[in-house]
Amino acid sequence: MNNKCLAIGCILLFFGTFVTPTIAQDTEKPLPPSRGNWLYVGGSGSYNYTRIQDAIDDANNRDTVFVYAYSSPYNEYIIVDKSIDLIGENMNITVINGSGNITVVKVTADSVNISGFTIQNGGADWNHWYQAGIEIQSKYNTISGNNILDNCQGIFLKSTYGNNKIIDNNIINNYQGIFLFASSNYNCIDCNNIKNNHLGLRISNSDQNTIKGNNIQNNSDCGISLLRGYENIIIGNNISNDVNGLNFFVSFFNTVEYNIISNNICGLDLFQCGKNNFKRNNFFDNLIQVCSQECERSKFDSNYWDDWIGNKYELPIFQKFPKIIYGFFYFYIDWYPAKDPYDIRV
Repeated sequence: MNNKCLAIGCILLFFGTFVTPTIAQDTEKPLPPSRGNWLYVGGSGSYNYTRIQDAIDDANNRDTVFVYAYSSPYNEYIIVDKSIDLIGENMNITVINGSGNITVVKVTADSVNISGFTIQNGGADWNHWYQAGIEIQSKYNTISGNNILDNCQGIFLKSTYGNNKIIDNNIINNYQGIFLFASSNYNCIDCNNIKNNHLGLRISNSDQNTIKGNNIQNNSDCGISLLRGYENIIIGNNISNDVNGLNFFVSFFNTVEYNIISNNICGLDLFQCGKNNFKRNNFFDNLIQVCSQECERSKFDSNYWDDWIGNKYELPIFQKFPKIIYGFFYFYIDWYPAKDPYDIRV
């Protein structure tokens, strides 16, 4: 009898290993993990909100506010004062439209994520320089996958002092594309298209930011402007077709590496700067490679220069010449200019 019971038990255990997965596949699969509850704006749901701000007001920290494109444009001025995810259905047709004389989205809470929107018409002109498509006054926020169009400041980081990420946005036709102002330190500006603005990216009195992998093109004044900035890293960007590719004013200890700096009137404009490091960049097709005034002690190392004598003439003797970079009352030397441009992919 004991042997029979043992045999039956083994058969049931063996059978159960096949039955249990079959039953599990028929049950409803759990939703992806969320930080909290989901609130919906627009669309046709019976409990959906009409206004984005109303949903934010009813949300709690860690909730998600999802905005449907169906009811666009949302003509609102929004304050995000809770740590939420604000997500649009489609970045090209989920539109938050400002009135032209006020900031469209202001973020005052930490740990806010905003993605999937077109955000436009915040501030009409430079007379409204403090108005923006998105203004950030807090830390640990991520702004990703948005169109930021036709604002005075596209994205304005104001005294944030830390760890915001601006990633993979189209920042187009603003007066200034991105503006880091007054101790907006330790931020990451990564893989954005910053095009057709008056000034692409401006860093003012802000330090230790990383500017990486951005396309910064066709800005009518300057691609990147650095005013009184220290220890910023500018790496792997395409800075092209601007009046000035990069403009440094009273800025020190910054690193500019592996960038394409091309087709600008002036590739690099330096004024009262020192101890900056420019290495392994491609400088080509600029009307003037470097404009320099009252600057010293900056270092140029192993850059590619299309007007270097070693690239203009194929005689072996010229391959040993350094590149001399002339400024006003001062000059620099790149002792080891590159013979071939670097393969920099942005």
